[in-house]
Amino acid sequence: MTTQKTKMIAVPDAYKMTFKRLLSRVPKDKRYDQKLQETLLMCMKLGGEALTRQRIKLEKVTFAEKPDLFKRRIPIVPKVTVTGDSTGKTGTAPDAIKSTDES
Repeated sequence: MTTQKTKMIAVPDAYKMTFKRLLSRVPKDKRYDQKLQETLLMCMKLGGEALTRQRIKLEKVTFAEKPDLFKRRIPIVPKVTVTGDSTGKTGTAPDAIKSTDES
């Protein structure tokens, strides 16, 4: 695997040493990404070293391509016909519930 080094962004002298030190914490495959470097520099300017470390920590996290929201299928509930309940009303279950709330 060859790493393609690209041009580093221009970093102000006040942030240069801290930026280099923190950039060494970034995963090697993302270290020379200019967009990430700009993001890290912005984090340094806005929130200092602590915010930049949090952003680097977030960069190290891997997310699933297609996350599963539910582990199992949700069963489809069939409509139930209610006849002769205590209210004496008939119809589908949601209709019977609505009509008892209104009275």
